[in-house]
Amino acid sequence: MAIFCGAAWPSPEEVDIPPDVLPDLIALDVSGDARGGRDAYLDLDVGMVGGARFMATLGSSRFDSTKSDNTKRVVVTRTRIIGIRSNPLNTVGAGLEFENWGEEGSLIVRSWRVLLDVNTEHWFAAVRRQRREYTLYFRSGCRLCPATVTGRSASMTLELGYYSDGPWAVNLGYTRHDYDFNVRRVTSELQRESFSAATRDLASGFEDTRRSITVSYATEQSLWSVTQIKSISKVDGAETQFITLRASFSLDAHWRLNARLGRQRLAGSNQGVTFIGSGVAYSW
Repeated sequence: MAIFCGAAWPSPEEVDIPPDVLPDLIALDVSGDARGGRDAYLDLDVGMVGGARFMATLGSSRFDSTKSDNTKRVVVTRTRIIGIRSNPLNTVGAGLEFENWGEEGSLIVRSWRVLLDVNTEHWFAAVRRQRREYTLYFRSGCRLCPATVTGRSASMTLELGYYSDGPWAVNLGYTRHDYDFNVRRVTSELQRESFSAATRDLASGFEDTRRSITVSYATEQSLWSVTQIKSISKVDGAETQFITLRASFSLDAHWRLNARLGRQRLAGSNQGVTFIGSGVAYSW
């Protein structure tokens, strides 16, 4: 859950605050998928001096891991994100973000992100630079083997958006990743039984490139959007496709109801995973 992406906030007029100040926001989101995964996220976005924003996210993902001997183990990965950015209402903005994700004793992924953006009446453009560090914890019986292995990656994301005078908006995104380690060899190691399901699942998530398009439709009381993502694996070049429908509804001057429905599948395959989520947001 990227906190730089923004949310469907009420307009300043709805919460009786000055038009040059964004409302503060706290939001809770829960979701699940057809594989039995369960996620919960709590987001906070509050104003600082000069219109700057402080943002934080706490998240937890839970799913059952089935081992080769058919025994089951509950795997929980946790997400912690903190970030600050300049006033989003300014024409030119910047931000910093740190994320810590993973499962203690098995895998920890730390990410640092820098954002630069330009926002005009009809156009939005952004550049995001990310550095990521992967720490894998080995649990083999080899005393001479290293207890941990660390790898790093860097990525660049470009975004371009257009907002019409009417209800429509379009956003395009492109991301490319570079790794300082042999992804195929690490992937082979991650498939070993000594690693948790969360760690092995990461092996299928080493991206090479990602392309996305989002089309949004806004009314006074609701916001609708559909997003299509195509992710190319660095491991084998396979393409994974995501499509997500999101909706946000204003309940009153402070409360909003959010919902989403999506599906993930490999290109050329009829099989996939369906996911669904919902949440509430309170602004003041």
